[in-house]
Order: sequence, then structure tokens, then C-alpha cells
Amino acid sequence: MTYLVKLAVTLRPIWHADPPKIRIGIDDDLSEIVLTESTTINFEFIAVKECQLVVELLNKTDADTIPDQGLD
Repeated sequence: MTYLVKLAVTLRPIWHADPPKIRIGIDDDLSEIVLTESTTINFEFIAVKECQLVVELLNKTDADTIPDQGLD
């Protein structure tokens, strides 16, 4: 059995030094993007088995966190 899947994901970046770079996609079909503003990513695919939405943050470092200034 197959299923038509229509999925929209909205991501809103919060950052103070460098905008977040992410990898996003379904299963192994991934794309890398830099989020400088709220972005909606639309997916439409035929699922024949279980699928996984992947969202990975790629460029976060310890230096991005400055607790005494409220920056994280």
C-alpha cells in the first residue's frame, strides 16, 4: 500500500552571531540550507513504508552560547 504525504515544516531561527545551517529532508533525501528568516519547507512524496523527517543543526558551537548576556 502507498500513501501520498504532503508535509509542511516551518522553522524560525533565533541567533545572534551566525545564522543556523541545517540539513533537512525525508530519509536520505537531504538538503542543506542556511536559515536567516522564518522558512516553510514543503514536502510531497509517496510513502511505501515508514519515513523519517530529518532536521539536523550543523553549525552550533559552544562559543554560540553566552549565558551572562542571555545569548544561546
